Amino acid sequence: MNKATKISRLEYLKSVLTEPALTIRAAQDYAGNEVRAKTRDALGRMADAHLLIAGVIGGMLLRTDGKRTESGDAMHERCVLFASYVVGMSLCEQAIEEGRYLQSLALLRQEMETLAQVVSSQSGKRKHGKVANVTVLRKDISRLYGTLSAAAHSSKHSMASELLTRKVESEHRISTGTYFYPVLNAELARRAFALHLILTVDLICQMAVDYQQTHPSDGVGALDQETVNLALALMAEEGMVEAEKKRGPA
Repeated sequence: MNKATKISRLEYLKSVLTEPALTIRAAQDYAGNEVRAKTRDALGRMADAHLLIAGVIGGMLLRTDGKRTESGDAMHERCVLFASYVVGMSLCEQAIEEGRYLQSLALLRQEMETLAQVVSSQSGKRKHGKVANVTVLRKDISRLYGTLSAAAHSSKHSMASELLTRKVESEHRISTGTYFYPVLNAELARRAFALHLILTVDLICQMAVDYQQTHPSDGVGALDQETVNLALALMAEEGMVEAEKKRGPA
């Protein structure tokens, strides 16, 4: 097949396949938008908690933007890990809100692993080229790692099946239908979003340690502490954290 024929064939296939390609994308986007609206209602006060937590991180970054400081290799390493986490936050939140749960759980696993690298780096036990051991995190978080890994690797059929199929009953038979678009699971969305917020609070605690050394006047202050505690209180109202526990930066 010569070049001219290849181009002609390509244009033909594009003309035939553009419509189905755009149709499936449009269906995905439409369903995702529908789920997002319902998810935001389901989150309740966690939507406010998210704004507060994101605001604390944003404030820290804006106050220190462009300000040079003396820091060693270890501090630089942790700063890169902080950035890695922050850059991915909106993608994880979007996946949860739009009902792309298997993908969001994989992203939560990555957030957990990044946070574990941060903690390991702070203690001087980070092993380059190795996945950090999540047992360095609190038990109430690290025990979820197996579930997140199962979602990331699609190793448990029951997990995907529960999210993406439904029973279809007709007059003479019962069959299984599969969704090829996002569908709301409000309880999973709430739990996934809560885990994301808790991991982010723990990231703030780690950032506070470094910023106290590098930016003592612009790092985490009393207002940030108050804000994080209020965010946790809002999450407690939603039954997502224990009310008496405070995890904000010291």
